[in-house]
Amino acid sequence: MGGFIAYAALLEDARLKTAAPVLGSPAWRCNGSESPGSKPDRFFPRAILSQNAEEDTSVPPHGAREFHKALEPYYAKAPERQRFIEFEGVGHFMPEEAWNRLWNNVLSWFERFLDRK
Repeated sequence: MGGFIAYAALLEDARLKTAAPVLGSPAWRCNGSESPGSKPDRFFPRAILSQNAEEDTSVPPHGAREFHKALEPYYAKAPERQRFIEFEGVGHFMPEEAWNRLWNNVLSWFERFLDRK
């Protein structure tokens, strides 16, 4: 559930400056209007990388995909601070090669955007 909670954590704790949810979604079915995905205006300037699997039936990628489209106008001045990656042709239990790429993306994201002060 960490991939789901990461979106809400950014909204709840101003100290968090970046996140990289893995196989999660900001679109919560159980409480639509309270879903982090319904508040794209509240994320900028935090850096957010979402990664999902195209054929994931446990956590379908459309929630994160649509969320990142909704973020675009808010990140217009710094589009590099939000990114969505969808791994084609794989499901929730990703093959090792895709899984390794995913985690390399996470590490690179944090190296780039994590404030270490």
